[in-house]
Amino acid sequence: MKTSVSKRKTKIRNPLLLLATSLLSGCAGPFLFSPTDDISCKEVLKMLNSNKEKMVLVDVRAPGEFKEEHIENAINVDYFSTSFEETLSQLPQEKMIVVYCKHGLRSKNTVKILKNMGYQKVFSMKGGIAEWKARGYPLEKIHD
Repeated sequence: MKTSVSKRKTKIRNPLLLLATSLLSGCAGPFLFSPTDDISCKEVLKMLNSNKEKMVLVDVRAPGEFKEEHIENAINVDYFSTSFEETLSQLPQEKMIVVYCKHGLRSKNTVKILKNMGYQKVFSMKGGIAEWKARGYPLEKIHD
């Protein structure tokens, strides 16, 4: 008994459905992140007030953005710098690393890079500095 397999072309009727299916099936590439990679602004503030020596806060915005305003004790590692990954590799692996940017995309990509380098305790601050600022949390500026 022979079985025949019908070979027909299927027209994609809903590209959004295809995208959603790809994301859910794990075919999303480098822009799919685990929710466990995120940390809230509230949690970061709490840590800064109680255990800041156990944490490194990394601002991956451009130097001009950092100078304009940033979270106290943050270090600036420019996401678009040619030495970005080299600078990241100098971060201490034994400390918790919290990364932030303006809204969260650069920081999420940075978390992925750091995890690929072997870092374990790495988190992206949800909502970035925009969320931090919207909550009225403290910021500092660099004055010339």
